[in-house]
Amino acid sequence: MKKIISFLGSPNKNGNTSILVNRAIQGAVSKKADVREFYLNSLVLKGCQACMSCRKTRWCAVKDDARQILEDIPDCDGIIFGTPVYMFEMTGQMKLLIDRFFCYLNDDFTHRLGEGKDCIFIFSQGNADEKAFLPYFTSVSKAMQMLGFNVKKIIIGNGLTKLGMVKDRPELLEQAYQAGQMLAG
Repeated sequence: MKKIISFLGSPNKNGNTSILVNRAIQGAVSKKADVREFYLNSLVLKGCQACMSCRKTRWCAVKDDARQILEDIPDCDGIIFGTPVYMFEMTGQMKLLIDRFFCYLNDDFTHRLGEGKDCIFIFSQGNADEKAFLPYFTSVSKAMQMLGFNVKKIIIGNGLTKLGMVKDRPELLEQAYQAGQMLAG
């Protein structure tokens, strides 16, 4: 059974991003994956403190809710990252967590995750132009690859200006479901 971790970076538990992430989770569960979900807005997360402790101990020294997450990631098989686009980027909640992934880098900027972890990104945005933030999504994907994550799929839910609007976009819901299935293998 594959172990999947899901991160919802939206402060809205019932928003478009949440709906898409839940659909990806349903896809993973349909393939018998064990999914552990984290709603980042309810966690106490601090940013990287640049203490470099992780260079000596291989683990982040900051004591907050991210600590257990960081210890669980090496044992999981896949990750679902879901975030709306706020001010041209992922939410602050998601950025706080991803900055802490610095602990997976060695001094020579190779990663410590072995073969790496397969992941998918789900971005929702109000902008109708699906490619409006594509340079940012590509940059995030490259950063994640350096950290040892294999970005298998980026789903862009564009033009989602109202709460729950994604429910009227069956093609997006199906993309998320299939991405979850793919992640679960």
